[in-house]
Amino acid sequence: MRQKTWSPLVGIVDKKNELVVSAELPGMDKKDVKINLEEGKVEIRAEKKEEKEDKKKDYYRKESSYKEFYKAITLPYKVNSDKAKFKFEKGVLTLRLPKSRELKKKRTIKLK
Repeated sequence: MRQKTWSPLVGIVDKKNELVVSAELPGMDKKDVKINLEEGKVEIRAEKKEEKEDKKKDYYRKESSYKEFYKAITLPYKVNSDKAKFKFEKGVLTLRLPKSRELKKKRTIKLK
């Protein structure tokens, strides 16, 4: 089995009331993609396994392939995950994440 890891194009656009995250995932189906939205970050994971088999009278061929993608994006704002919208169309994943009115907590670390 041949394994492929690739880095599709991922972008984030900061709009007035929302963050829009998009990822180009060609060859993937909706069922191949998992999204995890946590405090301060969004994780996108895609995984696809394929097997092709060709049986003829004088030969037999079997090919397997596996490709995966993982991306964690730190968000610059808190988002309202309950109102997040996800769309996957023609190999492009679009996440619309409404900004929360609550500001992201700032943390200061003192070195000793």
